[in-house]
Amino acid sequence: MFGGIAFMVEDKMVASVSKRGLLLRVGKEGQATALQDPRAKRLEMRPGRPMSGYVRIAAEELSDADLKQWLDVGLKAVRALRDEPPARTRSRRASASRTARGAKA
Repeated sequence: MFGGIAFMVEDKMVASVSKRGLLLRVGKEGQATALQDPRAKRLEMRPGRPMSGYVRIAAEELSDADLKQWLDVGLKAVRALRDEPPARTRSRRASASRTARGAKA
C-alpha cells in the first residue's frame, strides 16, 4: 500500500521503510507533536490529500537513536489503538439489503 516494507504489531502498521524514507504511524493525537520535528513531514497519499495520523521522515537524517525514538512513538500509537473501542461498521450485506428494500418501495 505504501510502497515499502511494513513493520506490524498486532495487525497494525507501526512503520514502513522505502526509498522515500520512514513512514511512521503517530496517531491523530500525536501528529501535531511529531510535526514539530523539522525532519517530519505530513504524509500525502496524493498531492493535496494529507493522511492524518502518519508522518514521513527522510531516512538519511536519522541516527540509530533517532530511529529508536521514532519507533517508540509508532508503537505507542498502535497500543493506543488497542485501547480504543472498535468502530461500529455496517456489513456490505446489510447495506445491500437496505438498498434493495429501498428500491422496491
